[in-house]
Amino acid sequence: MLARSVGDHLKRNVTALLLTRCLQLAGWFPEHLQSDMQEDKVVCVAAILSKHIQSCSCNAYEINEFIRRGHSLIDCQNVELGGAVYPSISLSNHSCCANTSRTNYGRFGVVHAVRSIFPNEKVYDNYGHFYHTDPKEKRQQILSAQYFFNCNCQACKDDWPTYRDLSRKDPEFCC
Repeated sequence: MLARSVGDHLKRNVTALLLTRCLQLAGWFPEHLQSDMQEDKVVCVAAILSKHIQSCSCNAYEINEFIRRGHSLIDCQNVELGGAVYPSISLSNHSCCANTSRTNYGRFGVVHAVRSIFPNEKVYDNYGHFYHTDPKEKRQQILSAQYFFNCNCQACKDDWPTYRDLSRKDPEFCC
């Protein structure tokens, strides 16, 4: 597990303080709390905002649409439409070859098993970086920078090829 940098913590906490100040200026707080950032109730709101800002960096999900171009999956594209936080779905772990698939229906996030998940087996979701389309080095770099861990899923351990890599190879058949 990698640690967040001091700069990252600072940026998120300053954001929470700025949002708290905006709430004061907008009249969200009672009049006697609209000018003092050191009042306990104001500090409590800033702390809650900070907690949620920290959480969203690892627990928010992009809502996207899969755009298929042509007949091949090689040239498909995910287009981001928005984002949402689903606390229950956030309990799942990442794998570049997940055993679930996440879908959005309106404002609901739904998780479907894509293969059997046995008792005591972890539920794996994909945080947006699939072995099919992104090479191992790129996945590892992005996951480390955004989520502060090094992925150790089967696709990473065995360095599975991308679809583009497979399209350049002659098929191999094994019995």
